[in-house]
Amino acid sequence: GERGGGAWMIDVNALAPGDLAALRQLGVEKALVSPLEPCLKKVSAERVAKLNAQVLKLAEKEDWLIPAAVAIPGTSPERLQMFGALRLCPAIHGYLLDSNWARKAVGLAEEADVPVLIQVRLGWDSAAYKRLGDVSSLAREYRHTPIVVSGLNYAETLAIAQNLAGQDNIYVEISHFQPLDGLRLLVKLLGVGRVLAGTGYPLLYPHSTMLKLEYSGLTRVEVEAIAWRNAAAILKKL
Repeated sequence: GERGGGAWMIDVNALAPGDLAALRQLGVEKALVSPLEPCLKKVSAERVAKLNAQVLKLAEKEDWLIPAAVAIPGTSPERLQMFGALRLCPAIHGYLLDSNWARKAVGLAEEADVPVLIQVRLGWDSAAYKRLGDVSSLAREYRHTPIVVSGLNYAETLAIAQNLAGQDNIYVEISHFQPLDGLRLLVKLLGVGRVLAGTGYPLLYPHSTMLKLEYSGLTRVEVEAIAWRNAAAILKKL
């Protein structure tokens, strides 16, 4: 559906495969989907290429889905112009965001005019990428590229304030962010225009994001911005 004359909502952190129909039943109008497996464990370059192709094919069949490619070291993101975003999972694959490879990958995303989604954590028990200063450095180097940081939780709140707040092309996605009054805190730190709704589905309950929005205490205009307007502004291939 439609709420207040706009889409409800654009999910910038759905992961395929999964029962994506469940997102539609919750009112998700658009979802940015990417392969799940490379964000959970190390896989080969050949496997990543195959999974990216599968997500691209899925999005061709389901026009409400926006495909995001995953890149890992030893690969060069291909056909990025066909995708809506590039996802990087540095903690799982053991590389630094200030490495030459990571900077080259973000540079290719900038050339393709797509945002970069950096997954600092996926599962609660998985390794997390703690060097958020590296994200800030990337954002300064590629200032025309939106960089969406996903998987942040209350443990990273101080680092968000210290490293992410000052760069206006850095966005934070809310699926893992659980502090009490967390959305109002992110809005205070970043501004409402740099906070994005995401679900982490099918690993997390998508209802959690809906409830965060509903009980955030933010205004209707602010909730709409987080739910879909901000994502629509940076996902140019909707």
